[in-house]
Amino acid sequence: MRGDATTGDTNVVVTETNQTFVSLNTLFPLLPANWRIIAGGREVIWYSERSGWGHLYRYDAETGDLLNPITSGEWAVLNVERVDDEWVYFTALGKDPDRDPYLAQLYRAPLSGDASRIELLTPEETQANHAVQISPSGNYILDTYSRRDHPGRTVLRRGDNGTVLMELEVMDISRLSEKGWKLPQHFTVKARDHVTDLHGFLHFPSNFDPSKEYPVIDFIYPGPQVGPILSRSFSVQPFGDPGALAELGFIVFAMDAMGTPQRSKPFDDADYQQLASYALEDHIFALQQLDARIPQLDLDRVGIYGHSGGGAAAAAALLEHGDFFDVGVAGAGNHENRSYFFAWGNKYEGGNYEDEWRRVAEGKIDGRLLITYGTMDDNVHPNGSLLLINELIKRNQNFDVLVFPNRSHEYMQEPYAIRRGWDYFVTHLLGAEPPWDFEIKPPPSH
Repeated sequence: MRGDATTGDTNVVVTETNQTFVSLNTLFPLLPANWRIIAGGREVIWYSERSGWGHLYRYDAETGDLLNPITSGEWAVLNVERVDDEWVYFTALGKDPDRDPYLAQLYRAPLSGDASRIELLTPEETQANHAVQISPSGNYILDTYSRRDHPGRTVLRRGDNGTVLMELEVMDISRLSEKGWKLPQHFTVKARDHVTDLHGFLHFPSNFDPSKEYPVIDFIYPGPQVGPILSRSFSVQPFGDPGALAELGFIVFAMDAMGTPQRSKPFDDADYQQLASYALEDHIFALQQLDARIPQLDLDRVGIYGHSGGGAAAAAALLEHGDFFDVGVAGAGNHENRSYFFAWGNKYEGGNYEDEWRRVAEGKIDGRLLITYGTMDDNVHPNGSLLLINELIKRNQNFDVLVFPNRSHEYMQEPYAIRRGWDYFVTHLLGAEPPWDFEIKPPPSH
């Protein structure tokens, strides 16, 4: 919309629609909307997935006419970093087909839309995820680049061509290595369609013995707005703490399946109106492919855990795929989306609530399932867990429940919640007795 502050008159500048849902960014809401008002308010940069990929378009702000596409192709704009009179600077995913499609690189493109003039400003041969900040003047770029399985470095670049002016810092993980800490192992497998590439990581214990088999635990967040890996940058403690869980004697699996963002629009739409599938077919097929490559994976002992959407997915895994998953820890799950925030459910589910609820609620638990929730959850109302619990009671199903009084949605970071999840897998998947009085303590303050 465009409004006149004096007269109050308004007019529509751009309208965006889609048969499924509209996204403001390929990783929204973790990143801001890719819209910018430029040229003194006379033009607008607009983000759209209308082509099947997330790209930028330039509009006349007065007439609403499309002036030109700024970017195009089978790759996605991630985030607009800066705009000046001639160029838009942005991070992008998958523009180089020979690189991991999740690794962001910095580019600049002319506002005129001349594709031949798009310039790569982070041309390192090493595949890495580039996290950048551009100075207010535009003269300098601060670039920290790394991968989940490769420690990083920070450099200062020229703003106009990306030339490295100086190296500022190189990450040193020698002390971690001395403690036996292991980098995760990246993998690529095929999706349920047997065509699409999926990417993920395996976390191994520091005392990994290649002559042994290890139970496997799947850390899941099915999307659609984010996946379980979140950032491809180096992290000692990534989302879900998979490395810490692996130390107990497991191999922990994390993968962005179909139905998650940062790829094409059809990839993100894969589970539209069928959220209760939770892309579990992708997870099962991926683990079967990895089992053929890695003999240390024991697919006779498979666990799964997650929180929020991941909690709903973990419960569904035990209810619908009990022939594959043996143990699940389901935290704060939106098991019944009619009891969840309507804007999220309507956007991604499209109103197909009853069929999705029945699909999960009528399943049968053959393994062990722990359901947890916080009584003051202000994101996923505890009623979602209570509805599932009541349904399971009515059908005489065996399961466990752990309630966190007066806790909001973020209780999964509490040491007690972490420890009880660990205990559940150690007891029921590893077949061992966890220490009764073990306490997870916060790191010492500095």
